[in-house]
Amino acid sequence: MYVPDPEGTARNCPHGCGLTTVLARFGDGRPIRVHCGTHRAQCPGRPTRQVPRTWTAFHRPAHAA
Repeated sequence: MYVPDPEGTARNCPHGCGLTTVLARFGDGRPIRVHCGTHRAQCPGRPTRQVPRTWTAFHRPAHAA
């Protein structure tokens, strides 16, 4: 997919991945900033946020015995 940049919206990714981002309009017309080359909003240089596994359904505090 080619994303043209007629309005000059190209910017360097603020997260430092080295890719350029542009504003694009997808199906419903809302503007979204996407990375050139991947065409995704999520930065490929940042890991996805993972929920820490400090609590599980089977965890019971020691004082709740």
